[in-house]
Amino acid sequence: MTTNKSVKVEHLITCPICHEPFKDPRILPCSHTYCRECIKHIASTNTDQFECPLRDGFVILKKDINSLPFNQEMRDLVELYGKQNNLTYYEKQSCSIHINLSALIQELNRCTNCRLVKAQYACDKCENEKFCSTCYETVHAPPVMQKHQRLSSDNKALETIPCVTHPKKQLEYWCLMCSKLICVDCLLFQHKNHSYVLFDDVMQGFKIKVSISSI
Repeated sequence: MTTNKSVKVEHLITCPICHEPFKDPRILPCSHTYCRECIKHIASTNTDQFECPLRDGFVILKKDINSLPFNQEMRDLVELYGKQNNLTYYEKQSCSIHINLSALIQELNRCTNCRLVKAQYACDKCENEKFCSTCYETVHAPPVMQKHQRLSSDNKALETIPCVTHPKKQLEYWCLMCSKLICVDCLLFQHKNHSYVLFDDVMQGFKIKVSISSI
């Protein structure tokens, strides 16, 4: 049975933005605390600046987010609350930051045109595109495209990856619940309320625990 005290504690350790227990909680100069990734996400969609939802007029630039002080007391409180609840609450949150490396690699190697099968080819003229055999032939069938040179997909690294669902958006996030790359529109609609991390953070290994058990 949930007590009034536990409800108050749960509210205290919940990020006002993602409505989940704090992960990497950072304190703003205005004294409010949010998850670091939540701050970065809001800044990314708001001209690289974060406006505190709980303090009118307070703004912090995206470039200053990583230097915000870590709220150790809040993190300790999240852990303590989990332990007092037989670890089930805390474990659910901490497990969500594990990345399945095999799924990530598979996603990166998909054909950027159909997103269904592994890419085999790249093109010397088509930027940020990798194709399966069928898609390469389809895309390069018009005479104007036949002067393009076929390359091995291993010889061309992608700088950005377009989203199939929202072609004008780039894949910037890794959905932890679905184990797939998503764009900002996916995050706001199809993957609303899903836990996620920035794709750049995954690739650089910033505070991400990578599960390689399936490789």
